[in-house]
Amino acid sequence: MLDPGEHTEWAVSSLDEWRPLLPADQYASFQEFHRARITGLPTYQETRPTP
Repeated sequence: MLDPGEHTEWAVSSLDEWRPLLPADQYASFQEFHRARITGLPTYQETRPTP
């Protein structure tokens, strides 16, 4: 559950509007999720542990 003290607003943005807000690797992952959602095809996502 989100902490209301940390999340006080919401917004709807296009995929292109997210580009300057995310690091390149996160944006690439976001694009893959979007592509999977609109095509109905699966995507493989891997999360590596932070050292």
